[in-house]
Order: sequence, then C-alpha cells, then structure tokens
Amino acid sequence: MKIGRVTWVGLTLSVIGWALLLGETAITDFISAQGPRAMPSSFHADFVDVAKSLIYSGFGLALVGSLQTGFGALNRFFEAVLVRSGQKTHSHALPPSPMADAYRREDIAPAPPPRVGRPYRTFSDGSVEVETIVGNRRFRSMSEARDFI
Repeated sequence: MKIGRVTWVGLTLSVIGWALLLGETAITDFISAQGPRAMPSSFHADFVDVAKSLIYSGFGLALVGSLQTGFGALNRFFEAVLVRSGQKTHSHALPPSPMADAYRREDIAPAPPPRVGRPYRTFSDGSVEVETIVGNRRFRSMSEARDFI
C-alpha cells in the first residue's frame, strides 16, 4: 500500500510532538540552568499544550491522508468498472438474432443456455440479465455476458 505525502507529514508531526512531550523535563531543566529568570512561570503548561497540539494535528493529518489514499483507490476502481462496462455495451450494436422469432413460437422449445456462474434470466429476444458485482446487467447474448464476467 502506498502511503501519501499528507500521511507522512502527519506522522512526522506526531513524532515531533511526542518527542517534545517526553523530553519536556530535560528541556525545562536545560533552560532553568541558564538562569532562574530565563523561564517564565507558564512555560511548562504552554510547552505541554504545544506538544499535545502537534500530536493531535499530526494524527489528524495522517488520518486525512489515509482517507484520501483509500478513497482515491476506490475512485480508480469504480472508474475502471465504468470504463469496462461502457466499452462492452457501446462497442458494436448487434442486429437482432434470427432465432428471436423461433423463441417466441410455442411449438419450439429452445435449449437452455449454458451457465455463466452467476444468477441470470433469459429473455425471448436472446438477451440475458446477469447479476454482477455492480448490480443486475442486461447483455445481448450469453457470450457477451461471459466476456464481461
């Protein structure tokens, strides 16, 4: 799985926030060693708030980046399905089958078409409606349905 740039930036911000939070006592000791007046009284609380904000912001960015990557993959999948289904239905228009009239006659019983591995319904004009992963879809013939599946 590819990790996007936004996710990496978010994770980096979170790591920096955790480093500041865990290293707060060492940083405070270093600054107070420089002189008693070098550190304001609210330094500890402000430092912890900045570290927590970096952690929360980083995790938020990482989550947004992951969602962006995931929805991008879904979008590419559905575009590919739409392109594939559009090519099959609009590639060439088949003329009506000469056997269509024979299927309408009651004295001739047509042979059942071969299975395609999914639930389907046949119609009197020779077309087939097959249950696909994107819903029910009607094809001009059983061979066209097999090609699609």
